Amino acid sequence: MTIIVGADIGKTGFGDRAQRCLTDNGGCDAAVSGTIVFERAAADAIVGHYDLRLKSGDVVRGSFKAIWCHERKMCW
Repeated sequence: MTIIVGADIGKTGFGDRAQRCLTDNGGCDAAVSGTIVFERAAADAIVGHYDLRLKSGDVVRGSFKAIWCHERKMCW
């Protein structure tokens, strides 16, 4: 499962919402409400957690660690 937030979302037509993608060939489910919390930012990564209610009615929760790339973009 992939949770997408940010610039990549524009490529799939979901505007500025988070979405869950279960496959690499589409079929993404947009979030209709929820939170994404950035708990700690360091020189190498950002750590946080999310709690999202999707359009399908599913709720997804979890934590993440987004590691910085050398170009200073976020790596997923």
